[in-house]
Amino acid sequence: MCEDPLCRFTMGITIKNTDMRIWHHSHALLSVLEATEIDKVISLFYSIGSKTAEELRWDPTVKRIWKQDSTEIQIQYEFMIGDKCFITTRELATYGADAMVGRSTRVYEVTDEEGHTVAIKDTWRDKDRKHEGEILEMIFQDIWDK
Repeated sequence: MCEDPLCRFTMGITIKNTDMRIWHHSHALLSVLEATEIDKVISLFYSIGSKTAEELRWDPTVKRIWKQDSTEIQIQYEFMIGDKCFITTRELATYGADAMVGRSTRVYEVTDEEGHTVAIKDTWRDKDRKHEGEILEMIFQDIWDK
């Protein structure tokens, strides 16, 4: 997950004899089910296999773009923010995505549809957490009120 901004979580299995454990790792948590017999989870695999990418929580606002020249393949990402499209030109900071659990923050240099170069921050926030701009606005308002 730290390498791929499209991925919201990963799942895995471990099998020992006839027992199986299912592992789930997201930016928020790492969990594992108690060992169960393999034949009891066939319906789970069928359910996972019949879901769309969006139902499996892949981010529909980010797309991978493969650029190839004569010597190498370059991976870029297309971010849709509202109705605007941004294409990454380079990574500015991705070390925030290296943590096992966390916000997985990445910062990219991007170009918009008019060719302007800007930076965007891609991060996983808790649902009830305020945006950075809202937090700064509250801080500045508190300063001005004093």
